[in-house]
Amino acid sequence: MNPIITLTTDLGTKDYYSAALKGKILSQIPTANLVDISHQANQFDPFHAAVILNQSFRFFPNNSTHLLLVGNAGKEKFPLLIAKYQQHYFIGFDNGSFSKIFDLAPDWVHTIDLVGLEFANSFSALQPLGQVLKTLIDSNFEEIPGNKKPDIYRRPSLGGYATPDMINGVIVYIDSFENAITDIHREQFYKVGKNRNFTLHLKQYTVDKINKFYDDYSTSDLIVLFNNLGFLELSLNKAKAASLLNLKINDNIKVHFDD
Repeated sequence: MNPIITLTTDLGTKDYYSAALKGKILSQIPTANLVDISHQANQFDPFHAAVILNQSFRFFPNNSTHLLLVGNAGKEKFPLLIAKYQQHYFIGFDNGSFSKIFDLAPDWVHTIDLVGLEFANSFSALQPLGQVLKTLIDSNFEEIPGNKKPDIYRRPSLGGYATPDMINGVIVYIDSFENAITDIHREQFYKVGKNRNFTLHLKQYTVDKINKFYDDYSTSDLIVLFNNLGFLELSLNKAKAASLLNLKINDNIKVHFDD
């Protein structure tokens, strides 16, 4: 058995941290197939990392295990969780980050019991994770060292709501091309819009059409399209939208539909 375990962290690749994490896991599970999703998530920003994982996990085989290790504030404040969602397993801290991954309630969620496990003062996730993962994978996720929990902790979103004639959203991620990805999904857009004309408002910019490709317009035009996961994305053709348009995470976007 070669379990797939993905890693999404803010540990970077300059220091030893990500290597130590991999070494600890492999010392407990030598057959593990470790896959780096990213170690470059914004430091101490679990929501940025969660968006990266949200856009990645669906491409992995069912029964993959995904570690989300950003914003670890210690075992007392944010306990370690394991959840099953859409035939995947997720392990991370109960700091609200899972709410950016799970659109629906998970199949189940447990608080992992860390009592009696050794913690390192400066890298508190390192020691217990290897032991916990080994227990979970050896038992095929039938033996979970913790207690069942009703749901994950969900922090309120600045966007993500709609009325019959409007959708309010926010920018949730800016990728390395400086495209700005929002939390407005294609399904929601067409369900609310009902094929009506619309106007999208973002700061001083307005757009009234959805594009299909990045090169639909010149470099000076704001391009609005749905990305491969169905989320509304704001871009410029062959240019960096975030820098040129001064776009930031949590910037508000409103889509008004004609009466």
